[in-house]
Amino acid sequence: MSHRSARLPGQPEGLEVKNAQGGVARLAQTPSLGGDGRLAHRIFDLLRDPRKDRQQVLSDDPGIRYVHQSIEDLQSEDAAFDLVVSSMALHYVDDYAAVVRKVFAALRPGGRFVFSVEHPVCTAHPAGWVRNAQGEALYWPLDDYQRQGRRSTAWFVDGVVKFHRTVEHYVNTLIERGFRLEHLGEPRPLPACLAERPALQETMRRPPVLLLAACR
Repeated sequence: MSHRSARLPGQPEGLEVKNAQGGVARLAQTPSLGGDGRLAHRIFDLLRDPRKDRQQVLSDDPGIRYVHQSIEDLQSEDAAFDLVVSSMALHYVDDYAAVVRKVFAALRPGGRFVFSVEHPVCTAHPAGWVRNAQGEALYWPLDDYQRQGRRSTAWFVDGVVKFHRTVEHYVNTLIERGFRLEHLGEPRPLPACLAERPALQETMRRPPVLLLAACR
């Protein structure tokens, strides 16, 4: 999800921010995140793709410290951050509740946890659109929604493991660990984006992203 897809609650300027995500941690470089000290957690080793130049993707901003570590192994001092942001990463994590517990401990009172995941409508039965002979999307099959857990799917390559959870589970785990839910969103393209990229009309038929914001 692009950082332009949703507005963070409040202005994070001058805050201590942790960004927990996969890929190359570009979200940590977003000017709108501001922050006196941004720490970017990455799941995947950037250099697994030899075509990418480390210096082209990692910012030399002195306010950002990059850590190559699994989100499950997240270690922070208690009450160290004002904001924790995760973009499209937590559906790759098996023990979501443990991550939520660690994030809660890492946040200062009043701190926020804002994250996006692949929408459970998509992760429940990741078979993709059923299409007609002309390639037009007929419908998105929804099955096994209440059967939470491991899913194997194709995402650029075959055999990518994701973990399906219901919307209820994502939300109630936050509440049970002490968070106060502030926002639940299902981002959709702006009209201008739909006009520029008609293929995005498919996202109006089934939600691709779930966005949650919670406060300690």
